This record gives sequence, C-alpha cells and structure tokens, in this order.
Amino acid sequence: QMDRRWRRIAADEAVRGLEPCRRLLDVATGTGDLANALSQVVERLQNLRPDIVGVDFTGPMLKQALKKYGTYGFRWIEGDGLHLPLPDAAFDACTIAFGLRNMVDRPRALAEMARVVRPGGRVVILEFSQPRNRLIRAGYDWYSYQVLPRVGAWLSGSRAYLYLADSIRDFWGAEELAEQMRRAGLTDVRYRPLMFGVVAVHAAVRS
Repeated sequence: QMDRRWRRIAADEAVRGLEPCRRLLDVATGTGDLANALSQVVERLQNLRPDIVGVDFTGPMLKQALKKYGTYGFRWIEGDGLHLPLPDAAFDACTIAFGLRNMVDRPRALAEMARVVRPGGRVVILEFSQPRNRLIRAGYDWYSYQVLPRVGAWLSGSRAYLYLADSIRDFWGAEELAEQMRRAGLTDVRYRPLMFGVVAVHAAVRS
C-alpha cells in the first residue's frame, strides 16, 4: 500500500546516519504503524532491536497498537503531543505521521518534538502537503472536495472525509513547514515531495 511505502521512507529518513539508533519516539502514533516501520528499519540497517515509544492522545488507538505489535521493543503511552510526558534529549529520533496538521498548536508540537531529541538527533515529519504545480493542485482540490467526501460518506456514513480535505487545505505548504521547523530550533531542514507533492517527508537535525 502507498501509505506503508511512505512510512518506510519516513522511517529510513529518521534512522539513516544515526548509529547506533537505540531510542526512538513516534508522536500521534495511532495504531503504531510508523513505530513498527522504525523498528524494522533499525533492525535491517543496524542489526539491533531499538526501544520505541509510541505516544497518542487516544487510548483506543493505543490498545490497537498494543494488539498489533505487542510490548517487545515497544512502549505505548497515552499523552498529549503539546505536552509530551517525556524528558529532554531522551531520544535519538522523533517522528510523526499525518498528525501534526491536527494539533491545535503546531509550533508548540514542533518545539516539543525538538525538545525530547538529543543534540544531533533527528526529527522527521510525514504529512499531507500542497502540490506546487497549479494543475496538480487544482486536480487534487477537486478530488479532495468532490470525490473523497462522497466516497467516504458512502463507505462510512459520516462526513469525516470533508474534514480531512479542509485540514489538508489549511495546513502549511512544504516550504512553510520547513521554516516552522527551523523556528523550533531544528537545522539542516530538508524535504522530499511524494506523489507529485501531495505528501512530503520533512527531516531535520536537533542542533
């Protein structure tokens, strides 16, 4: 699936160049898929089993993560991404996938992610973005507002997919997110557009 590939790319960005990479944090971990991808990448590249903490605001999501991936190498914590219940500089890398745009205070969330990463560690963000090409953006907007909500409502009986389209449109573009990461004290910020810029992986280093 496409989202699994995106998560593997994000995990690779978080881990590559950090040796050894023993402690990792995944914020807004949901059902733990990115946390699991991180574990697989570290084992493949460094031949060690890392300690991974997954934090999420929603208890039922964490129960699903626990059911899917267990506790061997994982710790699942209920917590707020704006006030992470974790010490400073405790992790080699911190990730978040499709959760930052839903934070009520995004700069605060970025600052918290930077806080818990050690100097020289990495912060990686996988998130929906805004295609730079006008034609692709126009087509994406049409799909998001005309097709996705109708299909989603038909499948689920809810209007949640309309919120998804609104949240994507209201979120920062790739360049603005990069600038916000710099303001949070991160350096060497770079990003990689995926699927014509509909999604982007941003990576940075804690100074």
